[in-house]
Amino acid sequence: MDEDLKRSLKVVILENEQNTVQILRRILPKLFLSLNYKAICVDTKDATQVDELIREDRCDVLFCDLTLGSAKVGTGLDHIRRIKSEFPHVFVVACSQESPKLQEVNDRAPHTFDIFLPKESFIYDVEKSNARVGWQEQFRSDFVEKFRIATDIDLEIPEEHRKATRINHPDPAHRGASLEWSDIRTLCRQCLWTGPKLDAQFLPNVARLIPLGGGRSGSLVMRIELSVRDRNLDFVPLVLKISPLDRAREEMANFQRYVRLIVPYRWRVDTVGWGETRLWGAIAYSFAFGDAAKYVSLTDFISKGDQAAFENLADQIFGRSGHIWYNQKFESVTPSLSTHYIKKFFSPDYRLNSARTGLTSFLTNCGIHEHDGFEIGGTEYPAPWRLLFERLAMAGTMTVCHGDLNSNNIIVTSDAKQITFIDFQDTGRGHVFEDFVALESSVRLYYPSEATKLSPVTLRQHIDAESVLLDSFPEGGKLNRQRQSLVPYAGFILKVRERANAIFGKVNPAEYLYALAAFHYRLARIADLTDAQRMRTSACMFAALHRLART
Repeated sequence: MDEDLKRSLKVVILENEQNTVQILRRILPKLFLSLNYKAICVDTKDATQVDELIREDRCDVLFCDLTLGSAKVGTGLDHIRRIKSEFPHVFVVACSQESPKLQEVNDRAPHTFDIFLPKESFIYDVEKSNARVGWQEQFRSDFVEKFRIATDIDLEIPEEHRKATRINHPDPAHRGASLEWSDIRTLCRQCLWTGPKLDAQFLPNVARLIPLGGGRSGSLVMRIELSVRDRNLDFVPLVLKISPLDRAREEMANFQRYVRLIVPYRWRVDTVGWGETRLWGAIAYSFAFGDAAKYVSLTDFISKGDQAAFENLADQIFGRSGHIWYNQKFESVTPSLSTHYIKKFFSPDYRLNSARTGLTSFLTNCGIHEHDGFEIGGTEYPAPWRLLFERLAMAGTMTVCHGDLNSNNIIVTSDAKQITFIDFQDTGRGHVFEDFVALESSVRLYYPSEATKLSPVTLRQHIDAESVLLDSFPEGGKLNRQRQSLVPYAGFILKVRERANAIFGKVNPAEYLYALAAFHYRLARIADLTDAQRMRTSACMFAALHRLART
């Protein structure tokens, strides 16, 4: 068989008996060759060296003896438990003269091995009892069924983008943990698994990764450009979304519930693959753009100030063809908007605390201090945590929505004619205005800005400008595009509100104000915002709070 039709495979043998090591080193390359793998075997007696080999990307499969020179299988089980807990992607084959007892496996290695082989029967290919197949043939069958990693794909990230791929885990239980290059490599290779049968002409072996955005919510989004080294072959556009493991699993479940069977074909992404490491999960999405279209996130158009493209895309997202999620027939009522938004954005408590800390720290830098509320430029503004979550009781209208429609989650062809969505972690039942205010916030975050002076006067000027924009969203009224010059990105904001009014014009406009205030208060807990971004988002929040307090 042609060498091009072999995948590479790195095999580590953890075994104390030298004779067994020598036999395995003879058997395994031939065995894996029959499965279209070119195996490179390394042996060791030291379990700690296995960790080093895994971290150096030199271990895809581990053959681990369960006794390791002792009289008990528990020794190897303890190593397997630790390795599978730390590196769940490593494929572990357990070997022993005798089968371990099920109770001992459950007690000592709940993160158990992938395959068990009786050592002597495997080495000499003894037929299984009550079967006409030998243990080596059984191993071939089990390995083909269970092993799902594209071992021969090389990953490339341009040097200028490497810093953007390092994100911190957002959960306090994993404080200090971050997304490592080894996580990205493992997740990408799992997601790009194409099955055991090979066709060298259609087997990508290079994946070039370009960050598209994310990171602020503990997720990373990257464009994948696949290629075959030394061949001119185009593959479909892909996006890799990496999130904390529990959130990635929830995203996959929401995709099945609210995307695959609902979203029209021309908008719909499809899942190419799924991967997991100890703390992270990943989903690879493909699009129906066709012709290997170039694509970016909507953030690119906002950061260039391209209002015409933005308005066209907003019409697509929220227009007539967009009434998939945002549909009146899905409407229901929640008795408490505060309960909804606390659960969505501010739970557990550390999120609520970090939002308050972030806001008060910014206001202190502006020379503004809390006195029940905040006095800014001669006007008293309520504290968001008091008005939204303690004093104001408001019912809300619910529907099916994306749930996190920031511009990084909207993928657009470079000609701004086609769109699709990613990141379905929060997709499902939500407040009717969630997606609209999320898109508004992206404009405030990514529209070009200049250096901002932190002072009460500057913040009050921004609040007054946002208040003028709020005048364009009266109950039952039509949008007024006058006085847009007060805010350079006013046209973007008014377009979003125009679509919100067109779809949900019968909903109490105070709900829009509530959504604006809650969502922009949520952004206060993001640590790496610039002064200009904090000024814009805080001004929108205070303008909405001031208007809410008078309703």
